[in-house]
Amino acid sequence: MAEKKLAIQAPESGEMNARGAMLELVSTMTYVALCVPAQMIYGSTLTTALFYTIVVGLITYAFRKETVVQMNPTVSVTFALTGRISLQQCLGNIVAQIAGGLLGICFVAIWLNGSEDPNGLLGLTSGRVWDASAGRTFFSECVATWLFILTVVQATHKSNKQGAFSSSMCIGFGYFVALLLTFGTTGGMINPARSFASAVGASVRNRSRDAAVRVAIKEIWRRHWITWTAPLCGGFAAVAMDFIINQFPAKENTEAANWISEAV
Repeated sequence: MAEKKLAIQAPESGEMNARGAMLELVSTMTYVALCVPAQMIYGSTLTTALFYTIVVGLITYAFRKETVVQMNPTVSVTFALTGRISLQQCLGNIVAQIAGGLLGICFVAIWLNGSEDPNGLLGLTSGRVWDASAGRTFFSECVATWLFILTVVQATHKSNKQGAFSSSMCIGFGYFVALLLTFGTTGGMINPARSFASAVGASVRNRSRDAAVRVAIKEIWRRHWITWTAPLCGGFAAVAMDFIINQFPAKENTEAANWISEAV
């Protein structure tokens, strides 16, 4: 009797892969739960950037046979614009990323006590922008995100024939450079879902704090719009560069199994 092989079929165009969205929730939750405490403990340092690099790279590699885990709404929008995922999948992924970020920040709030979070901001990435102009903050985030998203797009091109490990490490390294570029001005926004989760957590935590140490809610959200618009603008610039380099060649749906070579 001929042996039958099982194969995971890619979703049809326009459909949403619920499994892929669930993986986005789990991976984003893990990313926030691990990386935000590291940044709160070590600050905007080389150690923090390396920690982000390792976590992002390992999570991407761990789920390589299922999907390109994005963990970032900007990456999902970029993949939708370049035809890698459907609009429905993009929206589903973003909702899952936001939910995962909120779950992750709940873990951070439970895990860390007041000594690691004296200001009650739960790693709010917009904390530094109070000392920098909005224009400088926006520009730095645009440039850093452009570099990171361009790295993600090129590292996951089938035509580049990169192995799973090398592609995952390239994505992690791209995040490393983006963080180093933005630590001094914004604390490293890059990821809107992560920034939103910290802002929500900081708002909830500060409502229960004494008036003498409470941070005004309006201050927490004052420049939150930059955490969404700047990364998205950087992502759009990366999409334009991808078109110049590759003219959007036919790509396989990244929600299918084995998105890149399994070689390590």
